[in-house]
Amino acid sequence: MIKINRINQHSVNKALNFFVKKEVGEFTEKDLELHKKFRNPETYPEYFSDFEDMGLDFVETKLMDASELKAANQGDFKVQNYRSGANPKHTKINESLEKEGYDLRERSIQVVLGSNGQVEYMFNGNTMDSLLSDKGFTNRMVSIFKKNPYFCIDNLIQVACRMNNLEHEAGINDIEGIKYCLERMQKNGSFNIKENASQEEITELSNLIKEKIVFMSNGKLDLKSAAVNNVVNGLVNSSTGTQWVASVSGKGTQGKIIKQLQITYGQNYFVDSPPIAKYGTFAAVPEKIFSHVTSVMDNCGETYDYFEKGATYQLIIHMGCPNASDPITSFFNTYRNFWRYYNKIFDCCKPTGMDWVNIRGAYQQVKALDCVWPMYSIVSFEEIEEFYSKNYDEKKKKVIIPEKYTKNDPKSENIFDDLLIGIDEELVEEVA
Repeated sequence: MIKINRINQHSVNKALNFFVKKEVGEFTEKDLELHKKFRNPETYPEYFSDFEDMGLDFVETKLMDASELKAANQGDFKVQNYRSGANPKHTKINESLEKEGYDLRERSIQVVLGSNGQVEYMFNGNTMDSLLSDKGFTNRMVSIFKKNPYFCIDNLIQVACRMNNLEHEAGINDIEGIKYCLERMQKNGSFNIKENASQEEITELSNLIKEKIVFMSNGKLDLKSAAVNNVVNGLVNSSTGTQWVASVSGKGTQGKIIKQLQITYGQNYFVDSPPIAKYGTFAAVPEKIFSHVTSVMDNCGETYDYFEKGATYQLIIHMGCPNASDPITSFFNTYRNFWRYYNKIFDCCKPTGMDWVNIRGAYQQVKALDCVWPMYSIVSFEEIEEFYSKNYDEKKKKVIIPEKYTKNDPKSENIFDDLLIGIDEELVEEVA
């Protein structure tokens, strides 16, 4: 007979020793000491001392009456001055407090004292403070900081935003949250720059904004991503009052580009003309372009009857969100890489290919090249390749704009005839 040893399920959960139930309603000195064993400058310097150069020196963590924090209330419905909207983890935090209680191992509320010794700013823990009030807690565990000579509101905004990104469970700031903080800093004058700034000054400003993003996101965001470039470009444009780079992304991109092209060339251009032609735009992502045109064919094939009546899809390629730090390199790298890769894929489709698709050219979104090709115009990929081959400096590893271009004012040309190249002559007559 086989003897089976059964393990009785134990009823002791030691983790519960670290939780203060909502029914208790207050924290004790014993709770505080237990909390400080886990949360202190030695175990978590990123929450206490890693931002001294931003103007905050840690003093102590202590118990504080809830009423003392009211002066630092940052807005209704748990909305902080350092986050765009309510904490996305609000519901989850609330459920945890209801079910388990307050975890003493979690970070405490962080505040800055004013010259009068009273709480002036709460830069981390606004959501927790509000929820603890809802649960009836009369006091808080608070980490207190004092100002040092480096303190300023914009530095506090950056530190607060960074705190929101250190731990996902406490509510992470996405790119929109960081954008919100950057825009607040902009209003405070952090990114002031003259309207007629040089490209070197624009590059310096762009890099400064990216440094802020790295700090506030705790290095979690890809600086090369379209989302980051979109935020940087918007701040650069609004700071200078000039459209240095034109970002296009998200819903409605095609409509915005077509509308801008009609401003450049005239309202009669880039208008769908069934069964002659349909106009569209797509990002410079060659590996996805065939799925895009397939989708166009599926959605509009019956309307335009591509194959039977010879209608064409006139496709304009855009670069999404250019890199304002180095827009010229961004322009040439994006479009040249697209064109090379696209042609390799297209060659694989021969001999049949997709003769109903006509790549019109590249959308010009960079002010630094306005002297060569007008901004918001269409540039053929052949022109881009030719200009690059003639003006790329091997030693400097970049394209140098010849002086003859910088002395001339750009003029948009009417290229309606060029837009119709590749469409059968009889169809061109119908358009006319």
